[in-house]
Amino acid sequence: MASLLSLPALLILLLSFDLFAQDTDPVSTTSANEIYVQDLSEYINLKTNINDNIERFTVTAPGTKYDLRPNTKLNNSYTFSYKFITFSFTYNPKFINRNVDNDEKGETRIKKYSTNLALGTYINQYLSFQKVTGYYLNNTDDFNPVWEPGDPYVQFPNLNYLSWHGITSYKTNPNFSIFALTAANQRQVKSAGSFLYSFSYRFYKVDDRTILNGTKRGQKSHNLELILSPGYAYTFVLNKNFYLSGGASPGIGLVHTDLTTRFPSGDVKTKDNSIIYIVEAYSALGYDNGRFFAGAQILGSWSRRSQAEGTSTIFDDRLTYEVFIGYRFNAPTALKNLFSF
Repeated sequence: MASLLSLPALLILLLSFDLFAQDTDPVSTTSANEIYVQDLSEYINLKTNINDNIERFTVTAPGTKYDLRPNTKLNNSYTFSYKFITFSFTYNPKFINRNVDNDEKGETRIKKYSTNLALGTYINQYLSFQKVTGYYLNNTDDFNPVWEPGDPYVQFPNLNYLSWHGITSYKTNPNFSIFALTAANQRQVKSAGSFLYSFSYRFYKVDDRTILNGTKRGQKSHNLELILSPGYAYTFVLNKNFYLSGGASPGIGLVHTDLTTRFPSGDVKTKDNSIIYIVEAYSALGYDNGRFFAGAQILGSWSRRSQAEGTSTIFDDRLTYEVFIGYRFNAPTALKNLFSF
C-alpha cells in the first residue's frame, strides 16, 4: 500500500509547492453565529483511495445457480474536485492485484467513471458509469464433481457488465455536509446530522458474448432497478480535525429484468418483475486539517428480492471498505479566471 500512496502524495506535494503561498480559508455559515461547514471548493482537491467495492452477482434459473465473480481483489480510485465539478475514475491496477491468478480464474478489467453535483443547498446528485469484463464461476464444483481447489475455474472472459447509475439525495439539515464525506470539497467543522431521502435508479446489462457451438450457451439480461431509501447520517467532529461519521438507510424498490438465453438452436426469452428490499449502512473515521485529509470507511449492503417464477439476477450482500488520502492546494490563476463567470 505504501507504494500506491507514495506516488499520488508526491504528485500532490509537487503540484502544491508553488501554489501554497496564497492561502485562503473560505467558510460557509449555515446557522446564526455558528460555522458548521467549511467551504473548500476554492481549492483543487485531489483524493485517491484503495477499495474492494467490486461488482459480483448471482444468476438463478430453475434448479440452477451461477455465482459469478470478477478476478480482482482491489480497485484504485482518483477523485478531482474544483468549484462545482467533482469527477472520479476507478480501475483495477495490476500493481495492487499481483497475487491474482489469471490462469486459474481468468482476467478481469474494470473501468468506472462517476461525478457528484450539488443542486442547491439540499440536493446532491450522483451519476456513474461502470464496465466490468471477465468473470469466473465461483461455484464451479457444483457443475464439475471432480473439480478440486487449485484447478481452473469455469471462466467467462467475454462476460460484460455495464451499469448506468444515478442517486438523487435530499438532506433536511443544511448544517450536515455530504460532500465532506465524498468529494472532499467541504469540511465538517461542527458536529451535525441529517435525515436523508434518496431515489436510486440503475440500468445495468449483463451480457455473455461467448461464441455458441456444441452445447455452449450464453445469456444477456437488461435490468432496471428503482429504489426509494429514507435514512439518517451523523458526523461527530472530534478535537477539531478528527471526525467519526455513520449512517443507515433501509429501502424498497422494483426490479424489472428481460433475460435472453442463447442456445445454438435459438434464443429463449423470459421476463421477471420483483420487489427488492435493501439496507445500507456506513461508518467512517478520518482526519482533515483543511489541507491534508485521510481516513477509512466501511460500507455494508444487504438485499433480498421476492422472485416470481423464471430467471433473474440478484446482487449479493456485501461488506466493503476503502482507505483514502488526499490534499488540497491553491488553484492557479488561469484556472480561477476560467471559473470567474
